[in-house]
Amino acid sequence: MRSFLLLSIAILGFWACTKESKPTVTITSPTNGSTMMSGDSLLTIKGTVADEDQLHEYTISLKNTTANTEVFTHSGHSHTTSINIDTTIVLKVSEHSEFELSIMASNHGGANTTEKVVFDKQP
Repeated sequence: MRSFLLLSIAILGFWACTKESKPTVTITSPTNGSTMMSGDSLLTIKGTVADEDQLHEYTISLKNTTANTEVFTHSGHSHTTSINIDTTIVLKVSEHSEFELSIMASNHGGANTTEKVVFDKQP
């Protein structure tokens, strides 16, 4: 009986230590609901991707939802616990357009997280 109790405690302890973490994704620029004014053609994409264990990959995707076109994509592979994203792209439109920026991150456990922001761009 004592060995059964010790085995049960050991299994519960192992189970408690094997929780599955999910990556966190934070987008700080652009902000959700913001508007890029005419004449402003530089879009700065900033954010952080992190995981308490280890990241595997991340993808940045920018879609013009008005025209239903993908205008920018970037993927990266990492074995760190945190990545700072800071990139600038030229974004020009001929008509008022809505954009969706999404950043997806996955870890080595197979868990993934996606964060999205929506913003407008004036011609």
